[in-house]
Formats: sequence, structure tokens, C-alpha cells
Amino acid sequence: MTTQTEVDQTDNSIAIGEGISTAFSLLFSNLATAFKLAIMPVISILIIAVMLFFFVVQSILDIQANPSPDLPVMYSIATIGIAVLVTLIPIQYFTAWIRFLNTGNASISETFVFNLKKRHFVIFGKSFLLYIVMNIAIAIAVGLITFAFSASEMLSVIALIIAIFLIFVVALRLSYVFPAAALDQPYSFFKSWTDTKGQWLSLLVSFIILSILFVIMQIALIFVIGVFFTIFGGASSLLIGGASDLSQSLAGLMSISTLLLVIPAYFIILIISMISYIPFINLHYYCFKKNAGWIDDNKLVDRFS
Repeated sequence: MTTQTEVDQTDNSIAIGEGISTAFSLLFSNLATAFKLAIMPVISILIIAVMLFFFVVQSILDIQANPSPDLPVMYSIATIGIAVLVTLIPIQYFTAWIRFLNTGNASISETFVFNLKKRHFVIFGKSFLLYIVMNIAIAIAVGLITFAFSASEMLSVIALIIAIFLIFVVALRLSYVFPAAALDQPYSFFKSWTDTKGQWLSLLVSFIILSILFVIMQIALIFVIGVFFTIFGGASSLLIGGASDLSQSLAGLMSISTLLLVIPAYFIILIISMISYIPFINLHYYCFKKNAGWIDDNKLVDRFS
């Protein structure tokens, strides 16, 4: 697949209002597609979560029977494998949405957890590399700030906040490698840094505004989740309270009736949570294609008008 590049190279600056508007308009005009692409990732996460739940519960029961269990090497390998898989699932969703915006392809097979392609591992590798570099930079910043402002705790906190903020700005400027990798296009961290030169402030402000709006939406979502867990927690307390020991309590939580209540609720919550991140992907893609001159905006508007 060859990505379109016929954009007017003289108009590659980010318009904050346009970016925020695009972030939400591309979601609401394609809400059915967003839900469709979220189904497989959410089912995969639920299956993994249920398996981990049963594994943890069984481990607790085993520890009760044997206070000093031997953990095999395969346990550690399985833990790492599950962590990688759980990380690849949202990466696969991110990739599918970017490719949908670019090509209009909304095949649900793109989000099937065993349909992993090179692009997903490229994004995973670059994400891991950026994560490691950021953590090293934060560790160095903490060491230098602690040494330089050892006499003033307040100055240390302020300096640390500024340092973390600057590191975040750097990471944001390097992040264009991810939508490019989703489109199977060669694009380096250096190219991302170059393309965001002179645009970092608009990029940053756009994401800050969207984050504020996102927090407001998350408060509403947390309220709904809180109501559910208050009801479920009350039911669980009655169940556990009526049990004579921990084994009976765990058996109650593992019962079919409890799972039939919890799993659908978690499915709805995960779907909403997954879809709620799409405005960030839309804004990121908008900023990327603007700064990199990656695609004709008129073609994107025409496709979803």
C-alpha cells in the first residue's frame, strides 16, 4: 500500500481548533466503526482477564494448601508473554483505526489478536525504546535535581515537574513514528523531530485541551463505574460475609452467576474506554499528516462527509 502524499506542502501547520474538532468529528461520524473495531480487542482482554482471575484465585488456594510453592520458570515466561500480548492488543486497535482513516478499511480481522503483522511489532519496539529512553531521562533528571537542589525541597519538586514536562514534550515530538509505522511507511525518530520543529507548542496545547476534555468525560465514566461496583461490591460483601472461610468466598466469586454479571459489565466498560481514546488517535493523526505533509485533507474530509 502506497500512502498518499499530494498534500499542499505550504499548509503544514497545526490549527488547534481544527485539530480538536477533527478529533471528535471523526469519532462521532464513525461511531459504528469504532465499536466494530473495538469488539475483538475487548473480547481478547476479557478472556485474558478471566484466565488471570482464575489463575490468581487458584494460586491463592494453592498457597493456602502449600505456604511455600515452587514457581516454575514457565510461570515467568508466561507472565512476560501475557504482558507483551496485552500491550499488543491496544497497539493493534490503534493501527486498525489509523489504517481505517487512511484507506477506509474497517475489517474486523485487522483487530484479531492472532492476526499480528510486522507493523504491530515495529510500533511495539519503538514504543518500548521510547519508554526506556524516557525513564532513563527521568532517572537522570531526578539525580541531577536532587544533587543541585538538595537544600530546597520545593525547588526540587518544581524543577522535577519542569523536567518531566520537557521530557513529555520531547516524547510527543518523537511520536509521529507510530502512525507512520501503522501505515507501513519508513519514518524515523529524527524525521519526527524535524517535522515538529516550530510546531511543538501547537501540538502540546492541542493535546492539553483534549486531555482536559477527556478528564471531564472520564469523571462521568468513573461515576457510572462506581455505581456498578458499589452495587456489585455490596452483593459480593453479602456473599463473602456468608461464607465460612476464604475458600468458600473465592468459590462464590468464581461462580457462573457472578461471572455472568461481571463479564458483560466489564465488556461495556472496556468498549467505552477503548472508544474514548479514539479522539487522541484522531488528533495525533491530524497533527502527523499536517506536519509531515502525509495526506490530502480534502480527501479525508470527502471520505467521511
